[in-house]
Amino acid sequence: MIIQIDFGDDFIQYISCSTKVGRKMDSIQEDFLNWIFDEEKNTEYWALENGERIHPNYNAKAIVNG
Repeated sequence: MIIQIDFGDDFIQYISCSTKVGRKMDSIQEDFLNWIFDEEKNTEYWALENGERIHPNYNAKAIVNG
């Protein structure tokens, strides 16, 4: 199954996954959002300003890794 991820501003990426995973995408999305905004668990996908984390900064790779 191919899943389209639209990040807005004409930034679209695609990931390939099994149909079983694709059917669970709603719950996976919720789990991902909880993970991406958890500053203790998500240490890689944050934009930095003056060495401080300011907001999550991710692409489809983060969704696969999260």
